[in-house]
Amino acid sequence: MEQQLASPARPASVYDSNPFSLVMPAWEAFKLAWKPLVMLLLMIVGLVVAAGLVVVVMAKIMPLVGLVLSAAVVVAAIIGAMYVAWMNIAIMLAAIRGRRLELSEARPAGWVQPVKLFLTALLVGLTIVGGLILLIVPGIIFAVWFSYSLYVAVEDNVFGAAAMKRSLHIVKGHFWEVAAANALVGLVNMLYFIPFLGGLVILAVTTVLMPVPLVRYIQLKALPAGSRAETHPANYIVVIVAIIVNVMVNQARLHDLQSRLAAQELEKSSQAY
Repeated sequence: MEQQLASPARPASVYDSNPFSLVMPAWEAFKLAWKPLVMLLLMIVGLVVAAGLVVVVMAKIMPLVGLVLSAAVVVAAIIGAMYVAWMNIAIMLAAIRGRRLELSEARPAGWVQPVKLFLTALLVGLTIVGGLILLIVPGIIFAVWFSYSLYVAVEDNVFGAAAMKRSLHIVKGHFWEVAAANALVGLVNMLYFIPFLGGLVILAVTTVLMPVPLVRYIQLKALPAGSRAETHPANYIVVIVAIIVNVMVNQARLHDLQSRLAAQELEKSSQAY
């Protein structure tokens, strides 16, 4: 059953250019809807694990037939994941606005919507990849412009190019604020350097901060058409720091991978002798 939350002192839909102002509304939304969000996360993990096991088993038992069945399993898992993604977006949007939706209330009307959502995500992804091929920068711009396409699809029931066009309309004039809201979650990657527990901490904090980009989406969507406001300097800082952090983390991960591979090769060499 849908539950109403007491109105906060400052509604999440009230626009504030400072990206750090998004954290508290996101936290309040997570507290309201953490149970269904965690259940959806577990469902996604279960889908991935189950699909992976089926593909591996079928490939060993029946290589030829298994290839076809494995492809079918992967497609089914993707559609299932988009079904879960639809519910996840619906629950977070409602929670940010102060309402808690149960899983049964967040489901799409049928399987057609998740398929359309997947096709929309595919179109967005191909557009971004195409932009990255064109000297990288266009891809980054496209990623920000069309970052609200899936939210629009779930909330307004429009898909494909129409959802991308509506996302661009919402983002227009607020590029850095949208980029910073997305990058703010990426800052969590700096926790990778925590010994032993870095990965688990990143997963936990990222889960809590999932609503951050949606808070910005709701704020910008509520603004009058064509409205402009001064961009808070913190938006530029967050984007720049997020880029630096992610470069450092990726380099550290690559170094760790190379170290593990080198250790395995050394172990194989010692066993050979």
